[in-house]
Amino acid sequence: MSTGFNNIYVCYDLGVARLQEILRQDVYKIENNNVNARQLDKQTGPKHQHRVTNDNEKKILEDLLKYDTFPEDKATEILKQLQEQSND
Repeated sequence: MSTGFNNIYVCYDLGVARLQEILRQDVYKIENNNVNARQLDKQTGPKHQHRVTNDNEKKILEDLLKYDTFPEDKATEILKQLQEQSND
């Protein structure tokens, strides 16, 4: 279970870093745009296969949208529900 949370936190950190990079490049104009990295990603194709969230999973995840901060205790409960859903 902790692997899933670690993946969420890593993705969050990578997303924040990318958004900060975009902010410096496109908004503040203090860095040049790094288009080579994006073009390279397009050429090599997707590195990960993405899974589409089904309607039942979305219904379970909607519960997290009620909170202003990420509730770890509630997240554990929701993760268990999602795992049960995927085992069905």
